[in-house]
Amino acid sequence: MALTSEVKELNREQRLRRRAHKLGYILRKSRRNGATYREGSYWSENPRDRGLWMIVDEATDMPITGLRYELTVEDIEAFLDVRS
Repeated sequence: MALTSEVKELNREQRLRRRAHKLGYILRKSRRNGATYREGSYWSENPRDRGLWMIVDEATDMPITGLRYELTVEDIEAFLDVRS
């Protein structure tokens, strides 16, 4: 069952990427999980990278929103809904 939900989430992300591309945006997902570690132990939240998503203008390659990778998939859907 867990695999099915992961596949659904990946499909949802791919749909959002295509939709964003049609509107002139790029979705970037953080490669981190939003945490800072020291000597292998959790230390704190990373203030520069929350581990989620950022929206970038395709033409200028400049961030539009989510500068610290703090956007959720729901935030991206809302952003794209307003722009379409």
